[in-house]
Amino acid sequence: MNIPGTDEWYIINHPHPLGDRNGNHRKVCVDRVEFEENGYIKPVKLAFEEGSRRKI
Repeated sequence: MNIPGTDEWYIINHPHPLGDRNGNHRKVCVDRVEFEENGYIKPVKLAFEEGSRRKI
């Protein structure tokens, strides 16, 4: 997802929390995507905890 008017990109996923036995329990995680000079995507370390917030 791109923040309109910026060069900021994010990936959104909804993982199942480790150790949780409820198969329907999911979390929403949003992580910033960064790019190499050649345009390739740098590895994204997916967060499983709440981090800083940013208005879109």
